[in-house]
Amino acid sequence: VSSKDVGRDEASVQSLLKKHKEVTEELKNYQSAIETLHEQAASLGEEDRESADVQSRLSSIDKRYQDLLDLAKLRKQRLIDALSLYKLFNESDGVETWIDEKEKFLTTILVTDDVEELAIMKHRFDSFDHEMNATASKVAVVNQLARQLLQVEHPNAAEVVQRQNQLNSTWNNLREMVDHK
Repeated sequence: VSSKDVGRDEASVQSLLKKHKEVTEELKNYQSAIETLHEQAASLGEEDRESADVQSRLSSIDKRYQDLLDLAKLRKQRLIDALSLYKLFNESDGVETWIDEKEKFLTTILVTDDVEELAIMKHRFDSFDHEMNATASKVAVVNQLARQLLQVEHPNAAEVVQRQNQLNSTWNNLREMVDHK
């Protein structure tokens, strides 16, 4: 629960979250052992039950257990933050790859006077227009993810803003190229 490793991609974070869940379940299982210790202490004679040694040990166990629970909660939040960040990056990378491909496509289009070539080009452009609309919703998803991460004050907020701005800039450049063609 004290590990600083939050993975390097979405799959590794998923794996770490699974392991963390197992550790958290194991940690929760110790609650009954701690309760048993308290019951045993309560069943001691009054002098032993109230002794500084027994009280200090029980208090120490309770504090250390609570510290572990707090660390586990913090670790889970860090893993969830990392997962959200990697999801944003994956979505953004997918859209940017698509944009790069379409920018190349647009630069290869040559306007011609040939009617057959124009018909083929129009068909390709109509198909491209449908893809643009579908990708516009993916850009909106990335922007929504980014807004959500910023709203909860994600620890990597600067990276989120940078990635969001980069994607929106690339998307706007593509739209300008489309309008030009």
